[in-house]
Amino acid sequence: MKKLSREQQKVAVLLGGPPGEHPISLKTGAAAIKALTRLGYAILPVLIEESGEWVLGESSPVSPAQGLHHLSQEQCAGAFIALHGPFGEDGTIQALLESIGLGYQGSGVRSSAMAMNKTISKVLLNAQNLPVAPEVTVSPESNREDVTTIVEQKLGYPVFVKPAHMGSSVGAARAENREELNRAIDTGLAVDTSVLVEPLLVGQELTCGVLAREGSHVMDPLPSILIEPVGHAFFDFESKYTPGHNRELCPAPIPEELEQRLRQLALDAHDALGCRDMSRTDFIVTEDGPVILEVNTLPGLTEASLIPKSAAAAQLSFDDLVDRLMQRAISRSA
Repeated sequence: MKKLSREQQKVAVLLGGPPGEHPISLKTGAAAIKALTRLGYAILPVLIEESGEWVLGESSPVSPAQGLHHLSQEQCAGAFIALHGPFGEDGTIQALLESIGLGYQGSGVRSSAMAMNKTISKVLLNAQNLPVAPEVTVSPESNREDVTTIVEQKLGYPVFVKPAHMGSSVGAARAENREELNRAIDTGLAVDTSVLVEPLLVGQELTCGVLAREGSHVMDPLPSILIEPVGHAFFDFESKYTPGHNRELCPAPIPEELEQRLRQLALDAHDALGCRDMSRTDFIVTEDGPVILEVNTLPGLTEASLIPKSAAAAQLSFDDLVDRLMQRAISRSA
């Protein structure tokens, strides 16, 4: 089969998704579309509305089944997933794209699902002797009084409560006592089916990405980033996405030994969850050493996002980063 030039390659950019991280996905999608357009690709935007309906290009909204069928008829060379959180990062959209033979960038169905479930991913990371914090998992069916007792005996206060399947710190909160704990659990369960309660770790917050080498399955770590929230107790949703509410220092001003440790842990976490192409591992570096918070398989990808900043520090432009990921997606199409 004759290889199409880039100008002849139509690619689908999937953005939007369910409430929660919908606005962030729109930003990632807009940045990806601009970069892919500059690179010469023909773009088919696929907007997934908060209601679940799909909008392909300028067409009218249709059901997900109809949207997937229409997408399968578009003869796209590949798909660029700009979705975050449930549906986009948990293996759901990946499975749908595989059902129509359309390649996509990033981790596959199983790895995406495992990484998105913080309870499961921590089990897998712990099995590889990677440093994770102890936790108590809470569901709507949990006996709240028993949960409170277990948390107080196992973890003590203060604690950090976060949804088990969300990103961008959606629904996350700290708790200093029993009343705040129950309120934080209610907040988390309002946006997810389960939450994790962990000890509140004190230390520097850093993140380290890994990226596949061009034309290879070899993964290279990117320079780490030190994150310093401004006016916030932790790197919450507002701190992440409001200009001036955080400082992100890249390369991180940390000792070389710690830098190399974080890079190796990011590679090990990526491998432990079976990820591919790219991931970003978040850490708290306590006085006892780094602790892995979570592994992001589809991190934000605007020009101001963390992975692009790390890539820039490694002399890789935003457009080149997007192009590398898009080419990996295209290579997987049936």
